[in-house]
Amino acid sequence: MCYYFQRNLIEQCKRGLVPGGVMVAIALLIEPGKKRSTFRLQPGELRDYFADWDIVHYREGTDAWEHKVAELVARRPALANM
Repeated sequence: MCYYFQRNLIEQCKRGLVPGGVMVAIALLIEPGKKRSTFRLQPGELRDYFADWDIVHYREGTDAWEHKVAELVARRPALANM
């Protein structure tokens, strides 16, 4: 899920992965001084959605186009009933 984020799809995406499967996400962050947005995240928000998974990579910063982004690679627990 890259450069598109819809909060109500996160649980469906998580359930759609087999145990041990990997989720890759890059989402835009709310820019400083801007209003909350449906499709942009607060800092730390993407990581929080996957707090119960093994987070392999997480970074917040700027991308090649100078957008503020959160990057995540997370592995679904092998024995989870999610």
